[in-house]
Amino acid sequence: MMGGWATPPLSSVVSVPRDTTKTPTTISGRIISAAPSAGSGRVLVLRPEGTGGGSPRTVVARASPWTTIRHARKLLCPGVSVRATLLPEEGGTAGGEGPAVEDVRIVSVLPAAPYLARLFSFSADELGVLFRGDELACAVRPCGLSELQSLLATCRSEIELGRQGTLFKHPRLLNLCGEISAYQGWKRGPQKAPSASVDMWESLLKLERRWLSDDNTVDGTLDEEERVTDGKKRKAAPDEDSAGTDGHRQLEFGGINVDPSLNLPDPTDTRRTSYIDERKRPQVLWMVDLICHLLHADDADDGRTLHLIDVGGGRGDLAIAVAACLAAQHRTAHVTVLDVNASSLSAGRERAAAAGLHGAMSFELLDVTERERVRDMFAGRRSALVFGLHCCGGLAEAAVDTAAALGCGFAVSTCCFRSNGGLAVLSELADASEPPGHVRDRDRAASLAVLVGATGQHRGIRVLNAMRLAAARNKWLAYGHKGVLRTWQESFPVKFSVQNRVMVGAVEDG
Repeated sequence: MMGGWATPPLSSVVSVPRDTTKTPTTISGRIISAAPSAGSGRVLVLRPEGTGGGSPRTVVARASPWTTIRHARKLLCPGVSVRATLLPEEGGTAGGEGPAVEDVRIVSVLPAAPYLARLFSFSADELGVLFRGDELACAVRPCGLSELQSLLATCRSEIELGRQGTLFKHPRLLNLCGEISAYQGWKRGPQKAPSASVDMWESLLKLERRWLSDDNTVDGTLDEEERVTDGKKRKAAPDEDSAGTDGHRQLEFGGINVDPSLNLPDPTDTRRTSYIDERKRPQVLWMVDLICHLLHADDADDGRTLHLIDVGGGRGDLAIAVAACLAAQHRTAHVTVLDVNASSLSAGRERAAAAGLHGAMSFELLDVTERERVRDMFAGRRSALVFGLHCCGGLAEAAVDTAAALGCGFAVSTCCFRSNGGLAVLSELADASEPPGHVRDRDRAASLAVLVGATGQHRGIRVLNAMRLAAARNKWLAYGHKGVLRTWQESFPVKFSVQNRVMVGAVEDG
C-alpha cells in the first residue's frame, strides 16, 4: 500500500519497447523504498511483478539521467513501477548493496497530484531524456498524447507565472490522478501484508540486542491519560466546538483557525477531507500537545522569548498550530520554519500572516545541515525546542543533531527510513563505533521499517530510533553542554499513521 492506496496488479503494466538485438536480463517491479547508494546511484527495493510477487529485491541504479538531472531521482519513489536491465557483467553486487542495473524505465507513475506536478515540471528536453518515445504517455495512461501535450503546456505556463508551488492543486492534475487510479487498478482497501526476508529478521534481532538495552530507555514515560484524554489537563487545549461551514471540525487556538484543511485544493474532495479528519488533524494536535508538555516541564521564565524550530516544516501546518497554541497561552515565543522549498515557505508565510501570526513566526530558506548558519541565526536566543512532523529519513537525524548543537530539547516524528541518507549523521556516528556488519544490518532494518504492514515493521522503527537516540546523547556530550540530555520515544495511535514514533529529548540538570 502506497500513501493509503492499494497498488494495482503489476500484470496491468504495459510493455515498454527496447532493443531486441540483445537478450538482457530485466528486473521489473514496484518500488517500495528508494535511497542514495554508496556511489552516485540509487538503491531501489522492488516488489517483483507477477503472480505471487515474491520477496523484495534490492538493486542499484548506477549514475544515469535519473541521478544527473536535478530532482529526477525523486520520480523513482515508492509506488512507482519500473523495469530495469541488469548489467551483463554484474553477477554479484554493487558495493554490497545489490545487483547493478542500467536503463531504468518508469512504466507506471504514482497517482498523486504532488508527484504529477513534479513530473510535469521538467522541461521538454529533460522529459525526452527520461522517457523514450511514448513511454511517458504509457506511464500516465489513460491520458492520450494530445491531452498529455496540453497538460505539459498548462504546467509550463503555470510555472512561468510563478505558481509552481501550487501546481499540485490544479484541477487538471487532480482529475488525471483519478483517471490513473481507476484505469490502472489503484483502489482503496486492505492488502495482504508483505513478509520480511530471513536476512531482514536476523539483522533486526542483532540490532535489538545491541540497542534495546536497560541503559537505553526507549518508550515514553509521559502520562497518556493526563496528556491526551483529559481535556481539562491537556496542555494544548483547542477551542471547543470549532467547526467549519462544511460541518467538519476545525483546529483553532484562541480564535485562530490553524486547521490543516486550509491547505486543501478542493474542500469538497471527500477523500482528502476524510484524511484530514481521520489522520492529519489528530497528528498535528497530538504533536502540539507533546510540544506544549515539553515546554511546560521547563517553565522557568527569564523574560526572554522562547525560540522553537520546525525542521522541514514546509507550509507550516504544525508550526502555525504551535505558534497559535502558545499565543493562546500568552507565552512569549517565536517559531521558525526551516526548509529548502521556497514555494512551500512562501505559502506558509502567507498562511501565518492571514492568521495574524506573522510577528510570531519566520519562514527561512535554509539547509539544516549548514550548521554555522543555523548557529548564527539563533545565537544569543533561548532555543527551547526543535521539532518536526514526519521528517523523512536522514532529515530526522539532522533535526536531532541541530537540537544537540543548539543545546535544546527536541520532538521529531520519524518516517521513510531509507531516504535522505546524506543527512543521516546519527546513523554514521553509530556505525563508526560498531563492527562493519552494522551498516548492512541497519540497512536491512531500514527496509523492514518502510515495509508497510509487514510483521516486524514497528520493531524496525523502534530499534532504529533507539540507535539514533543513543548517538544523539553522544553528540550532546561532544558538544560540551551543561545538563543531561534524557531521551525516549513516544508513539501516537497507529490509526493516524503507521509511521507513528517520535524521538524525544529533554534537557535536565546534571
